[in-house]
Amino acid sequence: MAKTCFNQWDPVCGMLLNNCEAEYTEEFEGKTYGFCSQWCKDSFHGNPQRYIEMPASHKGTPAPKDVPEKH
Repeated sequence: MAKTCFNQWDPVCGMLLNNCEAEYTEEFEGKTYGFCSQWCKDSFHGNPQRYIEMPASHKGTPAPKDVPEKH
């Protein structure tokens, strides 16, 4: 079961988390942070201040492509 997190975007890689729920979480200073993978969680665990102070930007994430409606 997924755990609720405090962030909408993975602070390590910038990936959008589905409804702010993540399978991989890490507690730091009383907050729970969500991640897209074990690798991102491990990276955060190694240096959480780095990712809190300068989280990965989601601005580089491409927008979803428009999918035409089927008729």
